[in-house]
Parts: sequence; structure tokens; C-alpha cells
Amino acid sequence: MSSARLWIGVTDADSMPPDILISLSNGMTSVAAAANWKAVTAGGELNAAESRTYFQIVEITGLTARSRLVAVANEARATLTTLPAALPRTGEPPFTVLLGSCYFGNNDRGLATLMGSLLREVQPDMKVLCGDQLYLDFPSLVFGVLFNAKGKARLFLSKYLRNWGEPNSYRSLLQESTTYFSSDDHEFWNNFPNAATIVAPTWTSGGRAEWKRVARPLFDDFQNDAPAGPPICRVFNVGSLSFMVADTRLDREEGSARFMQDSDLQRVEQWARGLTGPGVLVVGQPVFQDPQTGLFGGITKRFGDRNLPDYGQYPRLVQALLDAPHSVLVLTGDVHFPRVAQAIRPGQPGREIIEVIASPAALVAGSHASTKTTPARFPSKPIVPLPVPVATMDSSRHTGDNLVTMGFTEAPGKIDVELKYWYIGEPQINSPAITFSLT
Repeated sequence: MSSARLWIGVTDADSMPPDILISLSNGMTSVAAAANWKAVTAGGELNAAESRTYFQIVEITGLTARSRLVAVANEARATLTTLPAALPRTGEPPFTVLLGSCYFGNNDRGLATLMGSLLREVQPDMKVLCGDQLYLDFPSLVFGVLFNAKGKARLFLSKYLRNWGEPNSYRSLLQESTTYFSSDDHEFWNNFPNAATIVAPTWTSGGRAEWKRVARPLFDDFQNDAPAGPPICRVFNVGSLSFMVADTRLDREEGSARFMQDSDLQRVEQWARGLTGPGVLVVGQPVFQDPQTGLFGGITKRFGDRNLPDYGQYPRLVQALLDAPHSVLVLTGDVHFPRVAQAIRPGQPGREIIEVIASPAALVAGSHASTKTTPARFPSKPIVPLPVPVATMDSSRHTGDNLVTMGFTEAPGKIDVELKYWYIGEPQINSPAITFSLT
């Protein structure tokens, strides 16, 4: 609440960058020191001269809670935000979270224009980007690229540099407010870590190992701010609202047993069951979803992607959510359609589970999927004794590239949420507000 971490990168650099001055709109200054630059090497496949790309994380301290500052370094700018110490009360400007997933830069339909419109109406305090921030595996064959490890490294780095560097594309989103990242499969390849039928280099264990060896360090360099590597489970609180950002892809195992290590799933379970107020769970794929079963399901899991209900750990996640003593809001993406759905657990007030999907920010291929009604019950298959009914909030039904903003304010005994979908490249850019309470 009193500090911020600023990711700063330099590319097309023929040598290690010098000190770079960072000026803040409150008059403070900081320095990206020459000694702290780290070359982006894609796990050592590129040397510094081949990469010509450097980055570092600059810690800026001495800030006040809920600060909003503009940072400028050379020609680059970003908005720094710190978290508030408590949720705003009714009538005060809400604590606003922006949610997005799934961005394929070749099909950007006007994200930068949409961000301009959005920022004129709301000021996000933080963003959650919950996977597929780029598509390393599409297209899976690029003419003129040697698809050995060095060829992969060059190609994958170029995709990061495009999304992170071009001002009129994904950078227009990345540079606004605090960001919490989690990954999904396309930070690696479709259906990672399992073989992807349409991505030939993943057909062998050696091919998958080489791809991961190149892609994982790039994820760490561009989407992680922790020196020891990205934590799979990150917990922080904004007043009485507790957040758990749980990455269900980075440590996913081949096969269908685990989407994270058992010790990390135990942290999620303990968080859910130990909530002292409403909770927000961030995962890379929906929890309100049918498992893929039978012949068709087997084909889908081979040619498409395994979903959370396809894993042996899923019943543990379901039971933890059903056991939570307070409302839980699930934020997710992946599926290329928007949706808000709610499950009401029996018992005292404060038993809602509400899931919000924002997907895609820029569709990778094909046509947009229509919003699908959730399974009638959660979980949809009888893996726990007492599944609960689920209903889709009809006002969330739409198609198209989208982001979501959610404004949180606290009232006695509840947290009110006002949610809006923002549609990219469409005449009507935002939907009617969807309102609900976490009790």
C-alpha cells in the first residue's frame, strides 16, 4: 500500500543501458540503475547481443495508500497505483478492478481506443490479467523461422516485444495501473503441458521440454515481479476483501492429475475455508464448467485443452469453495465468451459463489463464441454430496472482444459490486451495469 514495483524494459540496445531517470507526477524521482539491467535471454538460448533486450524491476517506496501517479522514463509512461488501506464506503469512488484475458495482437480491433474511452469513465486501481496475454503457439508454423531452440527464442521474444512495446496495442492496457498476472496455456502452447495435436513440436517429450525451456524464462522476465520466481499463490487484502491469485497452469502436470502442486492447492483450500470476509479467487479457467467425458470429450481434450473439471484435483477445489464461510467471487477467462454466473449455497447469507469471465481481449481465430449458460449445478457432476444450483445473469450475455471493470464499495454487512463489460471495436462499447453484493 506504500510501495510499487515498476517493470521497465529497453530493446534494440547494442549494449547494457545506462542509468535511466524515472520521474513521478508527485515530484519524486527514481533510477533504473545501470548495474541492475538483466538481459532477456530466453533461458540462455540468446546472448545479450542477439536479444538486444534488457529489463529490471524498480521498487518505488514512500508512497501513500491509494496513490495514482504517472511515471515517465524517456519516451515511456505508466500509471502507478497503490492499493487502498480499506474499501471505500457507499458514495465514495469505488475500488475498481479491471479483468482481462486472451489477447492475440494480429486481431486487435481497437484496444487502445477502448482504453481511452474506459479511462475517461473509470480509473482502475488494479488489473488482473489471468492468462493468454499472448499466443506463443499461433501460428505454430512461421516460414523463415528455424524451429530449433534458438529459432523459438527469437520468435517468442518478438511476440513479447510486440505486445509489451507497441503503444497502440496491448501496451495501452499494460501501462495503466497495478497488474497481477497469471498464466494460461498460450504463454506456452495449446493444452500445455500436454501434447497439442496441432502443434507438431510438442508431439515428443523432448520437443515439449525444449519449448518450455525457452518459454518459461520469458514468462518470468515479462510477467513476474518476484525475484525468486512467480509465486503460484499470492494473497493480499483490501480492507475486508481478500484476494487469492492462484496460477493453475505454471505447475500443471502432464496427464489429468494435477493443475498445481498439492501444497499450493492446500494453500487455496486454507484461504477459502479461513476467510473472515468475502474473497476473490483468480484462476486461469472457469470453475463453473462441465468435465469433458466420453468419446467426444476425449477428442476435445486431445485437440483442445483440458479444463479444471478434467483434473483429479478439481473436487478439492470445489469442496473448498462450497465450504467457504463467506461469499467468493471467482475471476477468470480462457473460454472466448463473457459471462457472469452465480451459485447460491444453502445456509446463512454470505454463501454466494459468483464467477466472472472476461474473454477474449482479441480473439485469436475463428468466430466469437456466444455466452453459454453455466451448468445447471455446481459441480455439474456428482463429485460432492450436495451440488448447488447455478444461474447465468442474462445481462452478461453478449459476444465480442471484451474487458470487465468491477467497482467495489463497502456497506454495513456487505460489499456492493458494480460490473461493466467493455466491448472492443463496437459502436456500443459498454454494457448496462450488472450489480450484486458479496455478503
